[in-house]
Amino acid sequence: MYFTAEYYIVLDLSELKGKLLPVGMMIALDYVWDKVKSDRTKKKAIMIDEIWQLVGASSNRMAAEFCLTIFKTIRGFGGAGAGRGMLCERGAETDTGGNPFHYPV
Repeated sequence: MYFTAEYYIVLDLSELKGKLLPVGMMIALDYVWDKVKSDRTKKKAIMIDEIWQLVGASSNRMAAEFCLTIFKTIRGFGGAGAGRGMLCERGAETDTGGNPFHYPV
């Protein structure tokens, strides 16, 4: 199947810095979540890059709970959710030396 640009929503928040970034990510995520819920008959996926800024230790609790809600309920809307952050890129290590977030495909 061939996909055109109309099948994708890409929101680039790279210009937002500091405290504006989590706010911008929440607004963008809310917009995308509304799109996901609008039609259960279409399959869709949400990929959140740098999700650690929404769910990390220094994040807003409400933002983290919103992400959790999305990941728990998206399958009911015919979708899938994925998040990626620094731990994936840096190869986070446990006390045994392995990366708990790396699963080869």
